[in-house]
Amino acid sequence: MKFFVLFAAVVLLANAERTFEVSGSYVGRDAPEGDFVSDYVIADPAGGDFQVVAHKVLKESLIGQVVTGHALLMQGAASAYHTYTANDKCPGVAATSTTSARNGCKLATNAGFFNMQTHGCIGPIISDGRTINTASSLGALFGITADGKYVAGYVNESVIQASNFQQLVQGRGWLVRNGQSYLDTAASLEQISKSFIQLLAPRLAIGWDKDGRLLLVIVDGVESKKKGLDLKTFTSLLINLGAVEAINLDGGGSVTFVWDGHICESSGVGQEACNGNPTEFGPVPYNKPYERPVTSITCFK
Repeated sequence: MKFFVLFAAVVLLANAERTFEVSGSYVGRDAPEGDFVSDYVIADPAGGDFQVVAHKVLKESLIGQVVTGHALLMQGAASAYHTYTANDKCPGVAATSTTSARNGCKLATNAGFFNMQTHGCIGPIISDGRTINTASSLGALFGITADGKYVAGYVNESVIQASNFQQLVQGRGWLVRNGQSYLDTAASLEQISKSFIQLLAPRLAIGWDKDGRLLLVIVDGVESKKKGLDLKTFTSLLINLGAVEAINLDGGGSVTFVWDGHICESSGVGQEACNGNPTEFGPVPYNKPYERPVTSITCFK
């Protein structure tokens, strides 16, 4: 029998009525070999019907360039959010728009990191309560529990097996914790290289704000042209956008944002609202940009 010593503390955030529970678990001697110490945050999401309550089209002057992208705040997102993989399995890849259309998503982005040679998923993936991939490394996770709570942080295999996650995906980099940068600590724990942190590239993060609204931030860029953001600047941007917790998802050439079937950003082009508007990429006929096939997506429907 696995032995758990559990601890929890309640943290009240300034200027917020919502209560965020910080919790974790130390796993005992019967844990699987290589299991690490879990450390994660649980929060109550903003309820109501699913809707995008705020959408900012980014056009920010940062680090000597104009950075474009999208920032969305959503209520009712806990029940609307799903993690899906290409053909409901790993390994395997497909365009984000393809997996989105197959699952009837209104909004979708690429999600977890993956092995570009084998197309294998990296880290645990749970989709609608079904385990598609098991844990393989310590990495920052975003998930939804069966009782509809957000989870962000480090969750080991023992806790995953003992918990009832409905959705779970692993990123790389717990960027914001309790409204503050957590990048340095995350880099040490997750063994993130300086070159990865300093790379100027498209970026993608998921998390929530002080009111429990889900925050999704997409930054355009072209990695080969050094357009985009490094992780330190991206973290600062997330905090300025109101992130209380934020997890870095797969960036670079994988970054794709789909809204009502249209790709809203790619290679620094995305400038408009794009909620059903295909005009960002020129006049009709609409020329869909290239998408890197990926293993997993975020989906809101």
